Amino acid sequence: MQDIRRHQQEFEHNLFTIIDNVMPPEWYDAIAARARALIAAGDATLQKPPTRAGEERFVQGPYRFHMLLGGHVRRTFPEIDALYHGWCGWLSLITQWDVITSPHKNLTTGEPSDVFYANIKAYEPGDGELDWHQDRNPLAAILYLNDVLGGALHVRKDRHDVMTEQRIVPRRGRLALVNGQRLWHAAKPPRDVTRMCMVMSYFTPDNVALVNWNERKERSILNADAV
Repeated sequence: MQDIRRHQQEFEHNLFTIIDNVMPPEWYDAIAARARALIAAGDATLQKPPTRAGEERFVQGPYRFHMLLGGHVRRTFPEIDALYHGWCGWLSLITQWDVITSPHKNLTTGEPSDVFYANIKAYEPGDGELDWHQDRNPLAAILYLNDVLGGALHVRKDRHDVMTEQRIVPRRGRLALVNGQRLWHAAKPPRDVTRMCMVMSYFTPDNVALVNWNERKERSILNADAV
């Protein structure tokens, strides 16, 4: 109970909290191995940001990654689908929100949204530098599947104040709960091995709209020297 209170206080004050060792190590290894096999077989989508002529790119460095989308996860990793739904009560206790899974649907198929659901992402060494931004959904649960040199997630309560900056270092079994609509965050690329993580998008009953940051997003490069 003491740990729950600590995580509640951290999430309320820092807009994020870190929980280590949420599952046995063999669980992460098995998920990561299956995801790598699917990527090697060409079954994962390669994501990279669009570039339009005459427009400044929001992403300053290389940002591309392989992604197993929600529909693929539901078909291939039923245990992750069960976890995504089963964690709502636990996350509600920590965040002190009424946490719900994504209500968003694919407009063509009527199935749950592929993007705003539970996904697996793989960033190769040198890829994955993402500029300061906020998320469209209110809560992100990021579960790292392996240890990585570099590739930290930098977070700031005030985007322009380096004194508020902290780092979330990728570690196998580390879960980061992030209030993505309020906390500014940016990512550095991994240096040695592929960074593999599960990213689960959550909402609350009174916050289900996807914020559109495109028209008002401020742009700057990631200026943190440390990784």
